[in-house]
Amino acid sequence: MEYEVIAVFDDTVGSLVQRAENALVERVVWGRQGADAVFDCARGLSACDLTCDSLDRFLADTAAALNGLSAVPATAAGGVCRLRDLGWLTPQQAGSLLAATDPASLLAENHAPAVTATALAQYADEDPGRLGHDTSVWYPVAEHFAAALPTACQSYRLEEVAALLKGLAILGWADHRITRDGIDFLLCQQHPTGAFGYPARDDHRERATAQRIWTQSCVVALSRLYACKAGGITEA
Repeated sequence: MEYEVIAVFDDTVGSLVQRAENALVERVVWGRQGADAVFDCARGLSACDLTCDSLDRFLADTAAALNGLSAVPATAAGGVCRLRDLGWLTPQQAGSLLAATDPASLLAENHAPAVTATALAQYADEDPGRLGHDTSVWYPVAEHFAAALPTACQSYRLEEVAALLKGLAILGWADHRITRDGIDFLLCQQHPTGAFGYPARDDHRERATAQRIWTQSCVVALSRLYACKAGGITEA
C-alpha cells in the first residue's frame, strides 16, 4: 500500500512538472512566485528525483548573478542558504556571502512591521540562531510585530498576518498568546479545500489569484510555526 501511495504521489508531481514546463516558458515567471514558493518547489522536486528545466534555468541564473559579489543584503541570506542546499552554490561561495551579511539593518524601525518580519524570516531562514543568542536585542522587534498583528487581522490583510506570525515564531514567540490568537484567526480563514481567505471580489479570477497568494503565505507561516514549536524555539 505504501508503495502505491508513493507511485501516485510521484505521478502527480511529475504531472505538475510537465504543466510547469508547458506554461512557464519565460524564465522571469518564476521570479513572480516568491522566494519561499520557488525554493520549496525546487526542494520538493529534488526529493522526488524530478527536474523542471525552466526552474533549473531560473535557479542557475540566480546563482550566477551572485558570483563575484562580496556581500549580499541581509534579506538575501536565506536565498543564499537555499541555493547552497540545492547545489547551485558551493559551500565556500555561500559561506563567504553569509559571513558578510549584517542583520543590524533589520532592527531599524523605519519599515512597516510586516516588511521587517519578512526580511527577518529571509535572513534567519531555517536557523534562528543566526540572529545571535542575545534575545533581548530582538525583544522590541517582537513587540513591534505583536502590536501590529491585531490590526492586520482586523483589516483582513492575510499576507501581513502570515508574515508577522512567521516573524514572531522566529523570535521565540510561537507560544505567546498573541501568536496563538493569530494562528486561530488564520485557521478560521481556511476552506475545506485547504485554500485560505474569502476575497471580497466579484471576478472569479481575481478571487482565485488572491486566494492563491494568501494560501501560499499562510501555509509557509504555519509550517514555520510548527517547525519552531517542534524545535523548542519558544523563549517569550
